[in-house]
Order: sequence, then structure tokens, then C-alpha cells
Amino acid sequence: MIRIFTLQYMRLLGLAVALAITVLLVAPVSAGELRLIPRIVVDGDMVTLGDLFGDIGDTGETIVASAPAPGKRLAITVARIHGIVRDQNLVWQPLRGLKSVTVRRSARRIPAFEIEAIILDALTDQATGDGLRLNLVNRNRVFFVAKNAAAGLMVENLSYDARSGRFVASLVAAAGTPDEVRAEYSGRAIETVELPALNRLVKRGEIIGDGDIEWLEWPARRTPRDAITDVADLLGMAAKRSLRPGRPLRERDVQEPVVVAKGSIVSLVYRTSNMVLTAGGRALENGAMGSVIRVLNRKSKVVVEARVDGGNVLSVTLSATSLAMN
Repeated sequence: MIRIFTLQYMRLLGLAVALAITVLLVAPVSAGELRLIPRIVVDGDMVTLGDLFGDIGDTGETIVASAPAPGKRLAITVARIHGIVRDQNLVWQPLRGLKSVTVRRSARRIPAFEIEAIILDALTDQATGDGLRLNLVNRNRVFFVAKNAAAGLMVENLSYDARSGRFVASLVAAAGTPDEVRAEYSGRAIETVELPALNRLVKRGEIIGDGDIEWLEWPARRTPRDAITDVADLLGMAAKRSLRPGRPLRERDVQEPVVVAKGSIVSLVYRTSNMVLTAGGRALENGAMGSVIRVLNRKSKVVVEARVDGGNVLSVTLSATSLAMN
């Protein structure tokens, strides 16, 4: 008798446990267990209940909405969320006054230099010139791609006017994947040349040294015809006038350094294989090494031309000897 009662008791207890488990499986989660996450950021292309409420088991896989584009935001109404929660047999009471929640899609920002590089590469076959520089009209435009997107950036379409340098490029990132995004950029491709320029203000008469020179990228169309292109043509030269930094330099901007100053007392020399004649003179103009300037013979008052040999010594030409040395 006791054994029969014990068996019946065990059966009843088993039924009670099974019923309790069934109730737990089908019973709605209490309102206190569901809490909406205040800041919602998703990586994938769908927004689920799990994104909104955290770990709520298999129910968390329930899709609420499509995620916004990478880097963008999406507002989901509380009414929509509430309806999906009820459909899943869950209980959730939203805060009073809450109308919607905002979901942001995580993303990787494609930097402007990467965009310029891909467009420059695409322009190689169409544009002329070795040095091209892009001026993007919408350079500050933000271009986002999904954070975990594997595919790279590419130019899908490109239109280019060689005469004006204007272009329009259609770019696509993560092409052929669910994360595919597109953007359009326009601007001008400018052919440039590298020119030696000054890195400081050089005043009139100052000698230009190696430390005064930097390389300047300059639009080819705006380059003067007589622009100095070889740094060797600047080193050791003197400025004819004050020269500003960061600008192309012309041949007329520089000259050989003045060795003989205008008005200075000089020695006029005439040399032959067996004779040297000298006379005193006054320079009538500045003279660089090797240049020919006008000199007044202080004794005869005759003006002759003589070559600057260095210091205050000038060599008189043969044709002027008879006048210069008397």
C-alpha cells in the first residue's frame, strides 16, 4: 500500500515539474526583464530584437527592420517594436514619451586621399602629363563602407574632358556584396610641374644658397615661359629684387653676384706676352664675375669696356687699350 502511494506521488510530482517547465517555456518574459538598449549600433544589414534588447535567447534573432546604410542612422518607432515584441509573446512596457529609437550602422570611412588615388589611377590612360593633381569639388564628402566589408574601392564609370580637365567619377565599394555602396565625385585634373622656389624672402642683392630652395608643385599652364627649372641656375645667384617664397622664379629675377660695385675704384690691366700696362679707373656700373662693364679712366677721362676678373681688377680689351691706358 505504501509502495503504491509512493509511485502515484512520484508520477504526480513528475507531471507537476513537466507542467512547470512548459509554463516557463510559453510564459511571456516579464516587463522587468526586457530593457531597451539606449545606444544601438549594428554591424550587419538587419536590426534584430537582440540588437535592441540584448541577450534574450533565440527570440533575439527576430528581424525588426533593415539596417541603414553604413555610417547612416535609422529611426524605428516604438509602436513597431512593441508590436513585434507582442508577436513574440514577450512583455515590454516602453517608457512614457518614448516615440522612437535610433539605430546607427557601424562603418569605415574611406579617406579622401584613397578616393583621389583611385581616381588618379583611372585617369592615367586618358589624361596627359606626368604630374596630375586633383581638385575635388566635393572633397569633404563623407564616403562610408560597411565596417567588415571585404571588397575594395573601384571606379565604375569615368567621364573626362581633356581640354578643361574636368571629370566625373562614379565610385563603388564592396561591389557585388550586400554591403555595396556608391558615390559620385567631380572636379578637375590639373597637370603640374615641379619647379625650384625660395622658402624665404630673399632681398635684393642676397646670394641664394642651397638652404634657401624648396621644390614647388605648380600648374603647368600657369608656368612662365622663362621659368627656372634647374636648381643649378639658382645656386650662388643674387636676387635682382626682393623675391617672395613659394613662387616660380624667372631668369630675369636673378643675376651673377656683384663683384665690382658701381662707383668703386678699380685697376685696369692690359696684358701681353711681354708687357703689362695698368691704369686707375672708376666703375660706371655693377659688374659680376666675368661680365664686361663700362669703366672711366681716371686720368684720360675716357670710358672703356673691361672684363671683371675678380676683386677690383678688370682686363681691358685690345681695341680699347690705346685709349684706356693713356
